[in-house]
Amino acid sequence: MMALTDAETNTTLKAAFQLFTHEDVDFSMEPAQIILGSDEEKHLLTEENFHDFQRLLRKMYFIGVDEEEIIINKDDNPATRRIKMQMRANREKVRKANAKKRTQEKSDLQFSDLLGSITINNCGLNMANIWDITYYAFHDQLKRMGWRDQFNINNRAALAGAKLKKSQLKHWMRSIASSDKS
Repeated sequence: MMALTDAETNTTLKAAFQLFTHEDVDFSMEPAQIILGSDEEKHLLTEENFHDFQRLLRKMYFIGVDEEEIIINKDDNPATRRIKMQMRANREKVRKANAKKRTQEKSDLQFSDLLGSITINNCGLNMANIWDITYYAFHDQLKRMGWRDQFNINNRAALAGAKLKKSQLKHWMRSIASSDKS
């Protein structure tokens, strides 16, 4: 409703969806839904599938992927639903506490620092074209850049005679999905 009544909110939400999905977006009141994509390829985001969309974004951007997800099914009985809702609420409290702790231990690293770092990485991205990639691709590049640097450091250390665990010599070219929380 805010997206349809407030021009600034509408613009902000459209920019956010564009950043994360690289799709144009429209908002509808009747029925209440978010319409992603062109007229030919409409993807409807409704209240029923919004949780699935959130879950997908969390996996894509490595947010909370180490936790087992709590899924509330339509056929759950009221007691099960209540317990699952309480578990979600408790996890949210833990997330907020951890976020507060991280804020207190705040790093000076800014988004602009990440942009600058990735563009000097010889990956074909520069300050002109980095805005053409999705937020997911940006984080994917950062993660892989870190893996490559860690592999190179560990490889040099091993060649110099350091005793390293086999897991520390895991090659940097690997699947994001099968990475072990690195």
